[in-house]
Amino acid sequence: MTTEQPHGSPSAVPANPYQQLTNAYYSPGSAPGAPSPVMWTPPPTRSPAGPIAVGLVAIVLLGFGLTFGANEFAKREVCGGFAAAQAPAAGTPAVQANTTGKGVPATTTAAESPTAAQMRDEVATMKRYATMLVLDGDLRVAVKDLTVDVDSMLRLGEEFKGLTDEERMDNAPRVVALATDMTAHVNAVQRACGLAETAA
Repeated sequence: MTTEQPHGSPSAVPANPYQQLTNAYYSPGSAPGAPSPVMWTPPPTRSPAGPIAVGLVAIVLLGFGLTFGANEFAKREVCGGFAAAQAPAAGTPAVQANTTGKGVPATTTAAESPTAAQMRDEVATMKRYATMLVLDGDLRVAVKDLTVDVDSMLRLGEEFKGLTDEERMDNAPRVVALATDMTAHVNAVQRACGLAETAA
């Protein structure tokens, strides 16, 4: 036969003080009035995306600056050469006729024709300029086409050395076609440089 304990009476099994201390030590948040445990969080780190983006922008700007500088240099060299070729040399009769007004015939002294080796050097230089003209498409194409014409002219000249007069006459259409192409491409360079077209 069991007897009921009165309401509010202590438990029949006494509490274990050692167990209570152990629970309070290993579970500090479970004890009444115990402070909340402090959670460790890693310090904030700086994302590498920002410096990488800045570096890429700097590289792009540097590359554009170098490209622009090379383009302007090549354009100045090409267009300056064509402009100098169009302008009569100082002291020639053509200039004197314009400055003195005395009606001197507008004739200029013909310059010595360049050798084949000199022309090849000029073509090589123009080809290098063409590769640098990345921002002037029209001028780049015109310069490339003109260098092809000069290469063809040099090869044709070598071929004509071993031909008879009759064979040269047979190849005359090739010369005419090449001259037509060169005229068109010289005019294209002049247009791209903003110069007057002189080839006809």
